[in-house]
Amino acid sequence: TTYTDPMVDPDTSPVHAGINLLPAARNSPYMWPLSRSRIDPDLPQSNTFGPRMKASEGYRADFHRGVDLPTPEGTRAFAIADGDIIIAGKSPSFTDRAISLRIPTYPWGPLGDFKYVYAVYIHMLDEVVVAGDVVKQGQYIGRTNRSFVGTPGFEHLHFDVRYGVPNSWGNVNPWHLMPYKDTVRHTADVENYACRAAECDIALFATVPRNELDLAAVDVGYQTSAGALIGARTSLNLEQVRWTSASTAAANSPWQGNVLVSARRFDGDVQAHLTYRVVFTFTHLARPTGAAKIVVRTLDVRGNVVQGTRTLASGTTTYTDPMVDPDTSPVHAGINLLPAARNSPYMWPLSRSRIDPDLPQSNTFGPRMKASEGYRADFHRGVDLPTPEGTRAFAIADGDIIIAGKSPSFTDRAISLRIPTYPWGPLGDFKYVYAVYIHMLDEVVVAGDVVKQGQYIGRTNRSFVGTPGFEHLHFDVRYGVPNSWGNVNPWHLMPYKDTVRHTADVENYACRAAECDIALFATVPRNELDLAAVDVGYQTSAGALIGARTSLNLEQVRWTSASTAAANSPWQGNVLVSARRFDGDVQAHLTYRVVFTFTHLARPTGAAKIVVRTLDVRGNVVQGTRTLASGTTTYTDPM
Repeated sequence: TTYTDPMVDPDTSPVHAGINLLPAARNSPYMWPLSRSRIDPDLPQSNTFGPRMKASEGYRADFHRGVDLPTPEGTRAFAIADGDIIIAGKSPSFTDRAISLRIPTYPWGPLGDFKYVYAVYIHMLDEVVVAGDVVKQGQYIGRTNRSFVGTPGFEHLHFDVRYGVPNSWGNVNPWHLMPYKDTVRHTADVENYACRAAECDIALFATVPRNELDLAAVDVGYQTSAGALIGARTSLNLEQVRWTSASTAAANSPWQGNVLVSARRFDGDVQAHLTYRVVFTFTHLARPTGAAKIVVRTLDVRGNVVQGTRTLASGTTTYTDPMVDPDTSPVHAGINLLPAARNSPYMWPLSRSRIDPDLPQSNTFGPRMKASEGYRADFHRGVDLPTPEGTRAFAIADGDIIIAGKSPSFTDRAISLRIPTYPWGPLGDFKYVYAVYIHMLDEVVVAGDVVKQGQYIGRTNRSFVGTPGFEHLHFDVRYGVPNSWGNVNPWHLMPYKDTVRHTADVENYACRAAECDIALFATVPRNELDLAAVDVGYQTSAGALIGARTSLNLEQVRWTSASTAAANSPWQGNVLVSARRFDGDVQAHLTYRVVFTFTHLARPTGAAKIVVRTLDVRGNVVQGTRTLASGTTTYTDPM
């Protein structure tokens, strides 16, 4: 016998009153590949079909041709329908182990004129089927793995649906074919706008919850004061229902015609967030006579429309009413926010968040190996925020513009914003600090302008080093006076949740009779790059500290230009700093890794253990120990 009446997931039947199920959901013959549900999609999803910033490849713009389903390595995957296996395992058609299942399409779907479509499962650990096998819907076909990018790689299943023939496939948005409840959860709002006499740039801000990632198109238009549409809307198709490999070059650009797509949360590293956030900036839109309102819309694959409007000021305008990210207020119970984070009056320069730092970050404040200059040792005086060229940057606080554009003070186009400091911060004895934005494409402010917190001030560019240059914003905070500035670690001033994610361990050591060289290995995740100091000491076998620890301050809370020569050496006194992953070229990795080798440390009598510690800017301490062998040793357990 074969399964003639496959089980329907208990939560999908009966269909409860009030749930809006369109015919495509009610009648889809397929099931989801992990849960085998015929109503609810496999959740969570960390990527959907459409534009994204690809974390594993330097946050470049990319068009994603399927859905990513985060799931632990070894999760069982199932056939979404009856069919036959075309590919199982390694294949030139895919970059990782995969299964391709040929299944019949259904006539009321978007590919009804094809006899078959191909359900593709990528990032498989192993398969229990081989090419040629005939399988039944819901049959176990293999186990999921992780993508082999980053460290340790992202545990998930990539699932997509293709049409045509192998090696010349096109893709269809799975949300058009798979079953799900339709609850219209996406939103649309005018994030901000800027107008000249005859045209406007309008930023449409869309959010999509991770349990219904079915956004299909966006459009922008104008209305009269009475709400009547003026002329036609300008639209952008986000998903191209039938998407072919020929679309790659155009789709993998952040610019789609005159629209800049800033997919702020559209990749696996943002899986903790409940919503995707995308800004679509429509540039150079003709400004019609009589326009009184801007109207923006988001449309999903089922045809549901959500609309937002904003009154259009007369004359020339700048961005007048920036939106604060909705997840930053109120602060939810259970989030560990120390006073500095709760009370910081600032917001981050790209997302304008008052809780979460702008992510990703490819450099933090402190020592690094500078990739653009032959990996020389260097002390970095700010944070680097990878972001596509043309991303909008915002004022972190009310203040006035000191520098905008080219200046002898900087090696690239920059904005310097003078803002009031706050008395409980590390620079409370200064009246002002300076927020500095380097690597700007252009600015919409000039020196002398007074700006409000969250106001749009310019667009980011790329550093003019390397080929083709690294797309990012360098952001730092300075004190003193221009051209004689000192720097403060931004992590001391900016708001963020404190989750103590750094680690400490003894990488290896070598001892002589009277002294030891000890290598401390530290990791810091890229979403909390707040490492401040490290130290090394010795313990007795009972764990009691022997003598004082030897410490290294990594960040010098107040760091001046006079520190440059000493800081830009890999040797800090007797400590060799090997910042293995502390520059933009390592942005695909999820953590920073640094080895601090403390040399010629006196070896006290009775020492039985080495103890190493890492400390962050909030004072959290993480400790690691290693038993100390007697006598002379060499490095015995390198990482």
